[in-house]
Amino acid sequence: SSGINAEYGQGIIDNLKTDQEKLLSDLKTSNAKNASLEQKIASLEEQLTELQDQIKREKEAAKELLEQAEDASSYKAKRSREMDELRDRNRELEDLVEQLRGEVRRGNIGQGR
Repeated sequence: SSGINAEYGQGIIDNLKTDQEKLLSDLKTSNAKNASLEQKIASLEEQLTELQDQIKREKEAAKELLEQAEDASSYKAKRSREMDELRDRNRELEDLVEQLRGEVRRGNIGQGR
C-alpha cells in the first residue's frame, strides 16, 4: 500500500512539475507578447505625436493663408475703390473737356475775345 501511495505521490509531483513548466513557458510567451505590445504602443504614441505636430503645423499654415487671403482681399477692395475714384475723376475731366470744346465751338474761348 505504501508503494502505491509513493507512486501516486510521484505521479502528482510529476504532474505538478509539468504544470509548472507549462506555466513558466506560458509566462515567458506572455512576457514576450507584452514587450512586443509595449513596443507597438510606444511606436503608435510616437506616430500620434508626429501627426499632432503635423496637424498643428498645417493649422498654422492654413491660418497664415487665410490671413494672406484676407490681406489680398482688403488690398483688392482698396485698389478697386481707387480705380472707381480714378474712373469718376476721368469722367469729370472728359465732361470738362467736352464743355471746353463746346465753348470753343461757340466762340467764347480762343477767338481773341
